[in-house]
Amino acid sequence: MHQPHQSVKIIKLVSGEDVVTILPTGKNQLPDNSQLLRLEKPLLIKYVPQMTLTGFKDYIALIKWCSYTPDKIITIPKNKIWL
Repeated sequence: MHQPHQSVKIIKLVSGEDVVTILPTGKNQLPDNSQLLRLEKPLLIKYVPQMTLTGFKDYIALIKWCSYTPDKIITIPKNKIWL
């Protein structure tokens, strides 16, 4: 079965947050002239510093960006994306 083309992107929001997401294309995305953009399964990229007995250590975590909804597709205004 043919799968539609999917594009994984990191999007910088005007809030400073970085979100990794599948950016739907074609008929799964809103028209170019829309003020909104669809994001599929967005995850927040979170930098986590940690102090251990052996010194400073840090790691990156991926956290569900919109944890208050079970929706897999989130629609956000384009003006919330840093271009």
